[in-house]
Amino acid sequence: MTSHARTTCSFHWGRVFIGLCLLAPLPIAQAEEAPDVHALLKRLQAEDPEQREKAARALVELGESARPALQKAVDAGAGDLDYQSQLKRILRNLGEFKLLKRYDEPRKIGFELQAGNVQEALKKLEDHFGWKVEAFGAAAEKPVSVKVEDATFFEALEAIRKAAGLGYQAQTGQQKDTDKILAVSLVEKGEKGHALASPCGPFLAFLTSIALSSNGSFDLVQGVENLNTRSTLQGFLVAEPGLAVQGAELADLELLDAKGESLVKPGNNQNPFYTHGHQAANGLYPLSIQMPSGEAAGPFVLKGKAKAQVPLKAETRTIESLTAQTIEIAGGSLTLEEPKQDGQRWSIKFTATGKAGDLFNSGGRSFAFRRMKMAMVAGGGGADAGSAIPKEAEGLFWLNAEGKIVGGGHSASGNGNTWTVTMNFNEEPKKLVVQWVESKAERAYDVSIEGIPKGE
Repeated sequence: MTSHARTTCSFHWGRVFIGLCLLAPLPIAQAEEAPDVHALLKRLQAEDPEQREKAARALVELGESARPALQKAVDAGAGDLDYQSQLKRILRNLGEFKLLKRYDEPRKIGFELQAGNVQEALKKLEDHFGWKVEAFGAAAEKPVSVKVEDATFFEALEAIRKAAGLGYQAQTGQQKDTDKILAVSLVEKGEKGHALASPCGPFLAFLTSIALSSNGSFDLVQGVENLNTRSTLQGFLVAEPGLAVQGAELADLELLDAKGESLVKPGNNQNPFYTHGHQAANGLYPLSIQMPSGEAAGPFVLKGKAKAQVPLKAETRTIESLTAQTIEIAGGSLTLEEPKQDGQRWSIKFTATGKAGDLFNSGGRSFAFRRMKMAMVAGGGGADAGSAIPKEAEGLFWLNAEGKIVGGGHSASGNGNTWTVTMNFNEEPKKLVVQWVESKAERAYDVSIEGIPKGE
């Protein structure tokens, strides 16, 4: 049996204003070739504001090919101060436009495989996208015939999975290079098993289990048992490898019964925009969705939005010497005490206030995310600082003499945006990097997961 996949998802723009340009892709002009960079630079100095805006937008859409001419104009000090300001803003926007393009225009693939196996099909994805998907045991050799047309990475993967009758398994216990390997594998599905997933855009939402919990009582006088059972859908939201994501969530959830009627809207037990740094170290964002109780008949359909926060601009401050000092950071302050050594252990105590203190705010996900980044950071202790501090990370990163991240533990106390923290390390920290996301965009994609059993 041959499986087909076509692109059917839609996305919704979040609102973001950056410099001069609206990052929504707009045509430069109808039925005409895009003007060259130098012509656009000349139009950027036009008297007509509309012409300047169109030129700025067109330069951003040209991407990296426009960077050399833009940088040359900046270095030469061409034009007046307003012109220089426009040039610098456009330069900043080039990288942001490229980053958002992965969200707004995901790469596509088309191929046909007849009488092959799962491993061969996955190799076609790897050759095209550069990302590896693992299949374990008999799943890798399972025969499959599949055809995909104009499909995103996850649409093609879902077509392969369906054609082979397999399931998804999250790889949460082993650290992956999530720029190259998807932390989700294909596995054999049980005879009565389910594979419930929804690919859309650069994301895949998939369910792994239904957690059941019961409580109740027996009325001795009436001889009646009162039992209450709660069902919680569990699964993951995963992004394409290497995608810059500050946080992701399922939102605007709606559960439909077998008749297509809307039930009570389920709640998502995770905090909004559950983050990359807590349990999502492999690029997996855990889902925990409370199902409504009642006598509604399944199977159910779960609809909603997969939302992502996209980090556009990160600010970084590096403290080269860890001596007793107070540093002004992002409208707040960071007061360091002298590092202390106790045998093979090191400790540093500091107080953070204002924006710096907000990095340790105990209000929900901010605390879990930013303190995880502070203590170990994505990539684990010992990772190279240049690659271990992704653009989406916020927090404090302690580096050793070789510039590698130093892992350790910590204790913290405080409230609001004022925190006193003691860091404990297994080796001497030499440098501190503070990073926070200054601007971000939001993207949302339709999700629809069908065939969910009641699970009782």
